[in-house]
Amino acid sequence: MVSNSTPNDHGPSDAALLRALLRRADYVTSDLDAAHGPDKDRERIMIGRIEDGMILQADYPVSDRQAARDTGNDLSRWEEDGGSCRHGHPRYQ
Repeated sequence: MVSNSTPNDHGPSDAALLRALLRRADYVTSDLDAAHGPDKDRERIMIGRIEDGMILQADYPVSDRQAARDTGNDLSRWEEDGGSCRHGHPRYQ
């Protein structure tokens, strides 16, 4: 049987506290917030650990496929602006 209290019985176990924390945020980790009460400090520590392990979208590494697609868009934009036309295009010779 799984218990929801610690061996010292000082409140809910970490698993139960984490479930409650996630449930309150509707399982959106960016919306986590510690509730007022006796477990607020423990919840803040849990939130800090979760945030330390998260990779934000701005910091997420770009996949090889996305990098290739981005390079292609940049190249197309550069060519449309006349960047590659100065030296090889018959119109400019």
